[in-house]
Amino acid sequence: MNKLVGIRGHRGAGKESVAYLIANTLQYIDNEEALEINVSDPKLFTEAYTEWVRRLVDDKNKALSELNLKYVYIDSFGDAPKAMVQQLLGCDFKYLWDEYWKDHAVVDLRTFDIEEVDELPEGLMDPSLMMSYCPSFLNDERCKDECKMSLRDFILYFGINVMQKYFGQDVWVKSTAQNDKMNEGFDNGFRIYSDIKAPTELTYVINRGGKIIKVERKGYRKNGGMDLLKNDDRFDYLISIKGDDLMSIKDTIWDIANKIYWNE
Repeated sequence: MNKLVGIRGHRGAGKESVAYLIANTLQYIDNEEALEINVSDPKLFTEAYTEWVRRLVDDKNKALSELNLKYVYIDSFGDAPKAMVQQLLGCDFKYLWDEYWKDHAVVDLRTFDIEEVDELPEGLMDPSLMMSYCPSFLNDERCKDECKMSLRDFILYFGINVMQKYFGQDVWVKSTAQNDKMNEGFDNGFRIYSDIKAPTELTYVINRGGKIIKVERKGYRKNGGMDLLKNDDRFDYLISIKGDDLMSIKDTIWDIANKIYWNE
């Protein structure tokens, strides 16, 4: 097998949820018993799969790292910058690896202290605005006395304006490529890149023969960030999520997972 999959989509689209469901469905298809049910009794299989997806959706709060995915490896180009930011801030593991906290934590750019909030306050520093500041932006007259940024935007700023500015646009692709070399022994399953944000990342997956899934969700575009793939139409499959209803994409997930599994 050894197939690659990339997930792209706007901020808040549900890329991680789709990666979670695709990964589990690929493993489900790989299960011989599931395939036997599909062949012998399609109706029974449909009911079994629907109930199985429902349990997955209800249990979505579990971290991806807790999943027992024998034939699927979930990767992310954002893992390296998150790990570096965690060391930079000296913060708890949860802030960088739990999706909830990235939208409920604020970084004080002067002290690197982290404040937990119920909702992100107004007036936080915009990463796109910081891109125009000098390297020592805290000394810039445009920077307010109280200079804070959401944790999610801080990760974005660090990854793009710090690392990519000085180490090149493909710094995170190179980092991921090195990690992929270390996991070459994983040659009997699938690798899913769960959060593609940049053209270089998209190109990396495509050039290695990977399939791209684009995720859309109307009304759930989170504020902030930069849409680096806005004018890039490279994708193989489209998944549209209706609000919070992950069950609404059950059939689409099944169809796409089958095409990927059987290399159609």
